[in-house]
Amino acid sequence: MPSMLMSLSHLHSARASTVDLLPSSEHEQIVAATADFLRSELPLARFHRHDRPPHEIDAALWQRLADQGWLGLAIAESQGGVGYSIVEEALVFVELGRLLAPTAVLTACIGAKAAASTGQLSLAADIVSGRARVAIGLGHRVAPEPAGLTGDWHIFDAAGAAYCLLLTDSGVLLTDIRGTQLQPLPCLDKSIALGKATLDRADVVARATDPSVRRAGTLLVTATMVGMAEATRDMIVEYAKVRETFGRAIGTYQAVRHPCADMAVRCEEAKAQLYYAAVSLREQTADVELQVSAARVLAQNAALKNADSCIQLHGGIGVTDEYDPHLFLKRAHVLKHWFDPAKDHLRRILAAPLAAI
Repeated sequence: MPSMLMSLSHLHSARASTVDLLPSSEHEQIVAATADFLRSELPLARFHRHDRPPHEIDAALWQRLADQGWLGLAIAESQGGVGYSIVEEALVFVELGRLLAPTAVLTACIGAKAAASTGQLSLAADIVSGRARVAIGLGHRVAPEPAGLTGDWHIFDAAGAAYCLLLTDSGVLLTDIRGTQLQPLPCLDKSIALGKATLDRADVVARATDPSVRRAGTLLVTATMVGMAEATRDMIVEYAKVRETFGRAIGTYQAVRHPCADMAVRCEEAKAQLYYAAVSLREQTADVELQVSAARVLAQNAALKNADSCIQLHGGIGVTDEYDPHLFLKRAHVLKHWFDPAKDHLRRILAAPLAAI
């Protein structure tokens, strides 16, 4: 059994009946194990290699990622998963965001949830084990039957994907895109394979109407963005300690310290709301929709603004290929469209009953 999965299985224990909004020692061990693996297998230096396309995930690496248990972390053990909850899943995805891990992990995770929630356990097992990859399609609302999957779709994480997630007004569809002709397109984030396809002949293999599946997708995008915001905060703080002007580290100047402080505040408020939303989703509270949307808005704001500030405080080198800040800004601009844009989440917040705010 792979080391990370062994760690998760060893740590898995009965859940306490009380709700705690701070990570436990068990959570800290999960985070540490995830961070150690990512630093070893997926350092940011990989973005500066030129020996293969940046969106390419070789089979051996994908299998190692699947072996960590991340693709089925919050799926019941009886359904082939690890048996944790969305809370532990969110903590793992914060770490994945810190090192811009392949977004195919996120799409596979939600694809497995969609399959498991509809009783497609063999399909869920294929996804969790890494045997089947999952893409996500954007560009349209799913038309009601009999029109079905009309029009062209932009398919993200298209490379090697057998299935594709599509969002409906209340849930998620999982479609079979094997044999679908994809027209390759350039993506702002070059580590994500993008293509255009017509899906009117794609078979729908799972219709996940349980709103918790879609909310889980939103929350995992949120967690990823929180990790990205923290990474760019840490990146500029370290740079400000060593970069000097006029014989002084730039971190001694207010024009640098104050933006760094703003970045730290954005991280803290986004992380606090992420934790609360994760617990709300785990407990299925009455205000879960509000809490998840609020977390998404704060995290997206933090990811975008922190990446931008990090670039600005690096000066001209912030957008050069040798440095990393621009990678986080590009990833944030791609992810902001996944599981609904911020304006839709703001509408949900505004529409929430006053008693829930």
